[in-house]
Amino acid sequence: AFVTTFMAATFLKLFLYLMVLVLYCLFNRQQAVVFIMGFLIMYFSFTAFEVITLFKFLKKKGNSP
Repeated sequence: AFVTTFMAATFLKLFLYLMVLVLYCLFNRQQAVVFIMGFLIMYFSFTAFEVITLFKFLKKKGNSP
């Protein structure tokens, strides 16, 4: 149940972020590349933090993969 919920939430977040990127690119083409690069840096940084935190939590509970 946890894995399914986590994967669904991750998919929804990724889809929402993709929509934000597409809409920004449609309305502001001149700065789209700069925005996308900054957005991706922040996204991957947050994703790494989220995964590390999740692994620490699961390891503490004794459910490490």
